Amino acid sequence: MRSPGSQFVAWSDQQERLFNRSAPDYSESLKEVANLQQLVEARGGKLAVVVFRHTQHQAWKPLIQQLTQSFRNTTVQVLDLGETLLASHSEDELIVHEEDKHPNDLAHRLAAQGLRAFLTKKGLLEEQPTVRLEAKRETDLRRRNMEGQEFMRILFFANSS
Repeated sequence: MRSPGSQFVAWSDQQERLFNRSAPDYSESLKEVANLQQLVEARGGKLAVVVFRHTQHQAWKPLIQQLTQSFRNTTVQVLDLGETLLASHSEDELIVHEEDKHPNDLAHRLAAQGLRAFLTKKGLLEEQPTVRLEAKRETDLRRRNMEGQEFMRILFFANSS
């Protein structure tokens, strides 16, 4: 059995690990992106790196900083979608549910719009007219939590031609 003092030591060690960590080192990953850039350019292509960030969480900061620093003077285009997503919406508006912090349909729609605008502006995508399909069939799927409360509703549209 542990003594009460050892529990405090374990807790303080955990706090030390959580709050006094050094910034993550992405250098190996960034080298791989640089290698990918060379391969893409050797085949006449252009490389863009997109970070799908939908929160202000500080864990993203080192990645964004290292990416932008590493590719600042290169042909690699870097887009942090967090700037687009969080400019007009709160984090809570961009998640599936309080218990599921993944990006929701609004976040994905805004990300697609931001990505399209970025790629078009950088000359990586030609502007094309928007095509809208009329929904012929609609499937409604509702997800409920254990108490039976609806927390997610997904509508699937299919063109049945």
